Amino acid sequence: MAAEEGVDAVGEALIAGVAGADAWRSLPDDVRRMLTGNGPALLAELRAFEDGGADRAALAAIAQPVLLVTAAGSPPEFHEPVEALAAALPDARTVLVEGGHLIDPASPEVVAFVEEVLAAA
Repeated sequence: MAAEEGVDAVGEALIAGVAGADAWRSLPDDVRRMLTGNGPALLAELRAFEDGGADRAALAAIAQPVLLVTAAGSPPEFHEPVEALAAALPDARTVLVEGGHLIDPASPEVVAFVEEVLAAA
């Protein structure tokens, strides 16, 4: 779909592939607009994995604490990239938060991580 309709259809194609053909229409308008606007970023993420994934040496050189957040309600295939990143980043922590795929950036786990990192700075 996205190949035929362009970058604006990437979000719709992703949702259809993960949640079924009718899922796009069930999303609120603001969520559809956000996904449509994120088409270029979604394509960049997908392309990064086409060539065997991210550069492990570059990831291993990141000397900062990293929090990888994934949602319990996300499809299992969304957890795989998080697990791969956790294995490649030397100071990574992974948390599984409740809910669907869209993560609340103010979830207690995220806030605690930010507070911890700021306190150590």
